[in-house]
Amino acid sequence: MVTISSGRPGRPIAPGAVSRCSGAHALEITQYTVLTYLMALGESRVRDLGDAMVLEETTLTRNLRLLEQGGWVRSRPGEDRRERLVSITPTGLRLVEKARPLWQEAQDRMQERLSKSTWDATFRTLPRIVDAARGEPS
Repeated sequence: MVTISSGRPGRPIAPGAVSRCSGAHALEITQYTVLTYLMALGESRVRDLGDAMVLEETTLTRNLRLLEQGGWVRSRPGEDRRERLVSITPTGLRLVEKARPLWQEAQDRMQERLSKSTWDATFRTLPRIVDAARGEPS
């Protein structure tokens, strides 16, 4: 089974949502997001992945370590010995595909709980929030 958790004990992102797969995996929402970014970006330097996700390197490294232990991500040294390259594994790709319905269910639940105008305003505003977090003018 795959469950997607919010990372807060007792607070699943999609309560009761479970997808059947081989084995049992609890996937934090941040880890799911890391995997989907790696699917989109392909092999990436940890720093570049963190920049794309607007995550501090220490937070990302902690999540990557857990994903690597699960066999969902692999890493290798980069050209510069100080950098690390990370990529999603075939097992990680399968996990994302199995977890995707849970993510969609969580999105659908949020859309049901918010008005269309609030939902739309949130997604119009998010890029400006990301720019502000990066120190860029909006």
